[in-house]
Amino acid sequence: MPFRIMMLGVAIMIILLAAMLCLAGRVDWAFVLFNLPLFAALLVGLGQDVGLVGERISPGPGTKWWERVFFLFYGSLNGAVFVVASLDGGRYFWTPAIMWLFPLGGVVLVRG
Repeated sequence: MPFRIMMLGVAIMIILLAAMLCLAGRVDWAFVLFNLPLFAALLVGLGQDVGLVGERISPGPGTKWWERVFFLFYGSLNGAVFVVASLDGGRYFWTPAIMWLFPLGGVVLVRG
């Protein structure tokens, strides 16, 4: 059972990385290539406790309806982050236009 779930995780990560590279429009995007070993380490770590993964994926009994709706929207927005990041980092380069805001964000983060 753990091996099967681990292979499913590997397949999902490969599909996710391939989709990100397709959306980015290039295969040499450093973000994906840098994070590939991190994704692999995450899969190995999650493969150690398959019960925990199953518990996190499906809501348990007694979960309120609004929590299910929240997780539906949260999951959708989490997927949208990958889409926007791929389009930004690979094709359209929206982030450099606001690069001057990054130091300001750092100051706000540090100062609280």
